[in-house]
Amino acid sequence: MKTNLIRSLTAAVFTLIAVPFTWAGSSTETPALQVRITGPNNLDPLQQDDSADALFVQLQDVFRRRGVEGKITQLDDNEKPVEAPVLTLNVIEWKPDRAGIVNLRFFAKVTETDGTEVDIGSITGTSVTLGVRGSGDAMERAATEAFRSLHERYHRMHPSGDSVALN
Repeated sequence: MKTNLIRSLTAAVFTLIAVPFTWAGSSTETPALQVRITGPNNLDPLQQDDSADALFVQLQDVFRRRGVEGKITQLDDNEKPVEAPVLTLNVIEWKPDRAGIVNLRFFAKVTETDGTEVDIGSITGTSVTLGVRGSGDAMERAATEAFRSLHERYHRMHPSGDSVALN
């Protein structure tokens, strides 16, 4: 109990110190891709925001490793996008089941800068937990698998590489 309290306080102090530096360092560079993540609706708003943030970090990592260049930014629900493509993910499920299998399911679409919407469809990622404490790693692996599939599916739909964001 005492250890959890110390960890929570340490995380809060780090956040208070780190946040002003990230705001000060943010640039006005136009993003190559904007990402809006919604759902799952079965969570309370704070958990939903945390899940969206965690998924965004995973998506950013996978897309960087696959060669996406330029700035990738996350949009909040009410935030108006700038002149850049918007990738919208409607998360249906991201949780471990009773058997220890983690499923991430979402529907994806891209709104291009000219306003046309490209429906990418349903994407899934699955992983198995390795013991009680392995659910966090399994959730990360499921997200990584799903975002690799998302990146590949988008390229199959746009083989000429029309979109600057996902080349």
